[in-house]
Amino acid sequence: MGEQVAKVADQIGFQIAIQDDRPQWADPDRYPKNSQIFDAIPMAIAHLADQSQLYAALVTRGYSYDLAALTALIQRPIPCIYIGMIGSEQRIRQVYQSLKKAGISPQYLQSIFAPIGLDIGALTPAEIAVSIAAELIWVRRGGSGRPLRDHIPEQHKPSV
Repeated sequence: MGEQVAKVADQIGFQIAIQDDRPQWADPDRYPKNSQIFDAIPMAIAHLADQSQLYAALVTRGYSYDLAALTALIQRPIPCIYIGMIGSEQRIRQVYQSLKKAGISPQYLQSIFAPIGLDIGALTPAEIAVSIAAELIWVRRGGSGRPLRDHIPEQHKPSV
């Protein structure tokens, strides 16, 4: 999933940083040309510490990775513009409960986009990547997320 998200996000103008501790997944050939690849969460967070416009899309392989990444992102001196996390309702609830136990405010948790992406009926990894990219654009540009046809006043819509 991360590979598809990286490709779509690169196409819409985001600089890409990947973190994966598995060599086969941290292969530069899998990602857009100028992607930065890190094998450890602390290394990635340290490298991105000064980024004032950080959008973080967590498409990890499990609860413990989500928890480690979120904990590190929350502790950044510069808040992220966007943090999104993929996962089932159960997984998200589990991560949130652990963060609450660690003293993270519920108000902060409400700012996390979880599950990540806009509801466009996406099923395949590529479609889900488009859904996530759409949400990134929505946050970056401040759109409504509604169909464009909804913005046309009734009197200007063609009659059918």
